[in-house]
Amino acid sequence: MFWIVAGAVLVLSGLAIAAGAVRGARRQGSTGAHGLAIALGAGLALWGGIVLAVALVVRG
Repeated sequence: MFWIVAGAVLVLSGLAIAAGAVRGARRQGSTGAHGLAIALGAGLALWGGIVLAVALVVRG
C-alpha cells in the first residue's frame, strides 16, 4: 500500500510542477529555468507511474 500511495504522490506532484512551469513560461516567456522545471515534473511523473504500475502488479 505504501508504494501505491508513493507512486500516486510522485505522479501528482510531477504533474503539478510541470503544469506550473508551463503556465509561468506562457506568461513571462520561456527561460531555461522553466524548461528544467518542466523536465523535472515530467521525470517525477514518469517515475511515479513506473512505481505505481509495479506496485499494482506486485500487489496482484
